[in-house]
Amino acid sequence: MKLTNWQNKQIMYWGDHVFADLAEPSRQSGWHTGAIVRELDAEINVLKSTEYLRLMKESQIIERQIQQNSSTHVEGLETRRNENFKLRSGLFNPNFGSVFSSRGQSSSFGSNVVKISDLYTSKLSNLLHYEDDYRFYPTRLEHMPHDVDEEKIPAQ
Repeated sequence: MKLTNWQNKQIMYWGDHVFADLAEPSRQSGWHTGAIVRELDAEINVLKSTEYLRLMKESQIIERQIQQNSSTHVEGLETRRNENFKLRSGLFNPNFGSVFSSRGQSSSFGSNVVKISDLYTSKLSNLLHYEDDYRFYPTRLEHMPHDVDEEKIPAQ
């Protein structure tokens, strides 16, 4: 700050650890922060995959059936729902699923990325795809920008 005479929100600080790198510059100095999340590319590839979209559509159907059925049929549907969830999670990582979400909610990690960083990307070089004068307007969102919009999943 002394070298450039830049102040607070004129600075964007990047790091790959949400707490160790980004929490303090944001809290103490008021700097904008950007998170480098290397797992993001793999997560996006899963979210766009035919198998994931098929399982999401099936999940929506199961949820509708659970809501419409009497309690006598729900047990089998709940078993199908759990199996579907395990299959979707396994597409990300067979041991722990997505780093960004858990059971349709943001994971602790995902929540912290959104809460602490103004932007996130898998690698800083992704920003080279934007014009030099491009301006980001960070907003706080309910879902992460890279999440699948369930309403836009094509019908099968």
